[in-house]
Amino acid sequence: MNRACLPGDVTSTGFGPGVEGTVATLVAECRLSHRLVVAVMRDLCGVRIGLGTVSNLLRRVSASTAAAVEEAHGYVRAFEGAKHVDETGWKHHGSDGTNDKGSSAWLWVAATEKVTVFKATLSRAQSVAKELLGEAPRGTLVSDRYLVYQYARPETRQVCWSHLERDFRKISERDGPSARLGRKLLRAAQSVLKLQKKWLRGRLEQENYEYRMGRLRMHLQELLRQGASMDTGRGEQSPTSKTKGTCRELQAIEPALWTFASGACVELTNNFAERQLRHAVMIRKISSGSQSNDGMEWMSRLLTVVMTTRSQGRNPHEFFVESARAARRKAPPPSLLPANPARDMATTAPA
Repeated sequence: MNRACLPGDVTSTGFGPGVEGTVATLVAECRLSHRLVVAVMRDLCGVRIGLGTVSNLLRRVSASTAAAVEEAHGYVRAFEGAKHVDETGWKHHGSDGTNDKGSSAWLWVAATEKVTVFKATLSRAQSVAKELLGEAPRGTLVSDRYLVYQYARPETRQVCWSHLERDFRKISERDGPSARLGRKLLRAAQSVLKLQKKWLRGRLEQENYEYRMGRLRMHLQELLRQGASMDTGRGEQSPTSKTKGTCRELQAIEPALWTFASGACVELTNNFAERQLRHAVMIRKISSGSQSNDGMEWMSRLLTVVMTTRSQGRNPHEFFVESARAARRKAPPPSLLPANPARDMATTAPA
């Protein structure tokens, strides 16, 4: 029996970079389930693959993009401008022996104007935030009030005013003194949002803007002081007690509410991070999450590629194919960094 050797650029599976890149695009960009990927590859491309092969090809593409994704994570950690961070639920079914009941995991995102990175993990602890952003975050961190981000100094943070508006609305819907204070807080938050929108549209002079925003800040400081000193005679779980706790929390990070007004080009909401997460949330609803720790890893990498190439006006399918081809040839992989990283490092707010 004689057995020939395969050419150097042909794998034992018989699938090349084109097939690998197409499968990754169908899953991570087009949000197709593995079964639909099998059908599309068969009906449109004439390529017959099995469900298990889809997972194997995704692992190969993930490995080929690993260096580029790690470089993107380093870029985000070193970024000097505004970076938006958030996290959302993710399902992990654990066919590898962990969380076999489909326990909750978390998908984290850190986004600059040109680079967006993801990390799926079983933890929502501060250690993950530090891994994603660095022990001492650089630039300005735009986030909600989740406690894990409080390790960053308030002067280097911007708390999302959309979340604050929702918090104040909840307070206004409580009973007694909380309702009265909540209505005042809500009106103040709405005034801040309206004033900022008017200034961004060029309908307000800089001097007038700074004066009016300064008055709003003093007004809010007084409202928070009133809330923090409220009498909570009905116990720790009373509505008044909850209001008092919220006001004290906001007093502790008060500078982080006003970073946007200090001259830095920073958005006062975290809507940018939520927009970056929306694509992943739709994938989660279709696919029901990941089946293993390995699956969480390759999903994080593929999402990083898709959302970063989107923000740079690049083609994610071409990036996947080029990465797979470079891995075959043992050549340097393509980069996810912007064309001019040194200049973009100082970029502040996303458009």
